[in-house]
Amino acid sequence: MDADRYEALRTIIRDSYEDARVVTRYVQIGLWPSEETLVADHLADGAHVLDLGCGAGRVAIPLAEMGLDVVGIDLSAGMIAAAREQTKYAKELEGALRFETGDATDLRFPDASFDAVLFFYNGIELVPGRLGKLKVLEEVLRVLRPGGRFLLCVHSLFAANVHVPMRLRAFARLLARRGLGIPLREQELGERFIDDEIEEA
Repeated sequence: MDADRYEALRTIIRDSYEDARVVTRYVQIGLWPSEETLVADHLADGAHVLDLGCGAGRVAIPLAEMGLDVVGIDLSAGMIAAAREQTKYAKELEGALRFETGDATDLRFPDASFDAVLFFYNGIELVPGRLGKLKVLEEVLRVLRPGGRFLLCVHSLFAANVHVPMRLRAFARLLARRGLGIPLREQELGERFIDDEIEEA
């Protein structure tokens, strides 16, 4: 993927998370039960954690409330503003939680800075292209301390999701009402890492 296309996709993704309705939804979700289990099983009390694609603090805030030291980063300045707004009166979280605008492919932290790095809620799927995803993995490995944990949550292609067909139909109706048509092609789902690429990353 050339640099111009990568930057165009990155801008589209970032801007889509500036919409007030999207921000509101992400403020309200909270941790999924599967994420609570991952955190309980793999993060030690007081761990220094980096939450990639933190959005409005859906994961970072509950983690800080559990006693973890959390830094959340997101491409969307709107999401970071919402996260800061949610926590501005939470004096008990001062010093344990901070939010920054940042890019998972270019982490501005020293090597071996974190006990754990999280990329929940399909965040890595929003990184354009295979090389972008590899860059994220390289950065995660760089900022993790020896023995650190990388917790990643993505959708399974094989899991039954009853909402997908409904959402696709609703989206198609919306396009039809507006007289629009766009070719839909999910390129990312076809990308796979093979063994030699995993070792390279």
